[in-house]
Amino acid sequence: EVFPHADRLTETARTYGLAEFEAWADYLRTEATLVLGDWDEACAAGVRATQLAARNAYHRVYVRTWMALLPLASGRRDRALAEGFATWFHAFKERLPDSPFSRLARANYELHLSRLGLADPPALEPDRILAAYDLPWGHPSLSVQRDNVLEEWLERGAADAARAAIERLGRARGDRISRLGRAAEQLARARVLAAEG
Repeated sequence: EVFPHADRLTETARTYGLAEFEAWADYLRTEATLVLGDWDEACAAGVRATQLAARNAYHRVYVRTWMALLPLASGRRDRALAEGFATWFHAFKERLPDSPFSRLARANYELHLSRLGLADPPALEPDRILAAYDLPWGHPSLSVQRDNVLEEWLERGAADAARAAIERLGRARGDRISRLGRAAEQLARARVLAAEG
């Protein structure tokens, strides 16, 4: 249960003046409520985390929280919510690490911002993104990011990239997979099968 841990983290952070840890606690709440489908609470927690992070230049928690918050803004067509992040992203995107995880995140930021008219659509080059499907992690926003790119590949007719992503994801996770991770993988497989007819 993540919420008691997040509450204790918030209490400790406030007691000792550790604002960054308070932002991380709200990031945890954002991820957890995203899974539960409580978009209102996920947005509220995400806004608290990103506002605190922005005020104090806590870039890591800021970026990680937007991984969960931006899909919600995009899904709700809430351009106003995403505008502040769009400004930050355009200023800092070249400074983001060049890792499989970061490349997937950047592609998703650009996809969601483009849907809101705040960026150009990304190229989504499979040779730059597929390695992210090798990562064995399964936190909620990562599952959302993987599914988002996979769905976009299918919409663009890049079924080979989508199939390769599914194969890599299955190998990476093996038996170490949560129920959420398994459900996300099955949904992704279903999307590919439906696209193939």
